[in-house]
Amino acid sequence: MQQFDGVAFDLEGPIVNTEPLRFRAQREAARAAGVELTLQLALERVPSLIGGAISNRAREIWALSDGRILPEEIERLETEYFERALENADLKIRAGFPAVLKKFRDAGLRVSIGTSAVPWLAHLYIERTGLTALFEPQEIVIGDEMGCRHKPYPDVPFETARVMGIKPTRQLVFEDSVAGILAAIAAHSSVIAIPTVRDDQFTLKLLAAGARLVVFEWAELDVSSII
Repeated sequence: MQQFDGVAFDLEGPIVNTEPLRFRAQREAARAAGVELTLQLALERVPSLIGGAISNRAREIWALSDGRILPEEIERLETEYFERALENADLKIRAGFPAVLKKFRDAGLRVSIGTSAVPWLAHLYIERTGLTALFEPQEIVIGDEMGCRHKPYPDVPFETARVMGIKPTRQLVFEDSVAGILAAIAAHSSVIAIPTVRDDQFTLKLLAAGARLVVFEWAELDVSSII
């Protein structure tokens, strides 16, 4: 007997890796605040770096600065730089994801996307990467459009379970951030981490948050062994 009835995927990170673009925007915004934000420094001192609210991230970067600009300006700059980078970005579905998705469907599991991304960004990712060919509209949960609180609140994983018509305890969630993992655990779902960053300390944080497994590429995932 299978232990899961459905699988939910976070959008940003697990399916579409926008983290390199986003980090460049964060780094430029931090530079305007007088902070040279390396990836290592960000992983250590900016808890909202991956999967966190931009307002929280701006305050965390501001705390590293000399206060020359306010957190609101850091947030505005990150948004501006990121939106500019997106204009010509070649957004793609992460390698191996369509094959893994097909294996879950072939095994009889229901599937869903669950994201806390702002709606216009979520729709942009879905349309520009061709995810409309892989998911039906009713399988996609854009939290802000449904009144869901952002992760780490469990609203989004509860909603993905609801749209799949399954119990949250029978749901497997794929996430790339501590906030996403905490949300899934709070919804009483199982979660596997598929981060976009390879860092030993960050991996330990994902496991400590409740991930049952960490994989770095979809090709590493043995679907038959986890369902």
